[in-house]
Amino acid sequence: MTMAHNSIAHDLTFVLRPQLPLDDFDCSHNQARLRLPNGTHYIPDAVVITAEAMEPHWEDTGVEAYSEPLPLVIEVWSPPAEGYDLETRLRDYQDRGDGEIWRIDPRNRSLTTWVRQLDGSYVERKYARGTVHLTSLPGVTVDLAALFRHARV
Repeated sequence: MTMAHNSIAHDLTFVLRPQLPLDDFDCSHNQARLRLPNGTHYIPDAVVITAEAMEPHWEDTGVEAYSEPLPLVIEVWSPPAEGYDLETRLRDYQDRGDGEIWRIDPRNRSLTTWVRQLDGSYVERKYARGTVHLTSLPGVTVDLAALFRHARV
């Protein structure tokens, strides 16, 4: 993956972690697997995991993999991930019921979010600047200018 890709995904975990109650949430960068109904899994670039989702896995000796929907799943664009893979992942994350799905594009310093609604549908929003307030994690914000400070592609 590109340096911009890795830097943004890594920085996001450092921006999110202090805003989340330590007893209730954790952040993962390129580690946690999200299990799909067909038994396969994805490793998102960054993810926020609830304590409830983590609890059954503390004694697991296998791979860390979550079947339950999570509040935030983040994918960062990188040249090898163009097109099909990102679109497929988006649909699969929506099928899982994840609360908020982010796609970050460092090339044009933009963010697209999909937020799950009560009826199970998703609302798409696009951001190019400013502070983003997470719907799935009230009180948590991300400043896009700070996030993209190293994004040179």
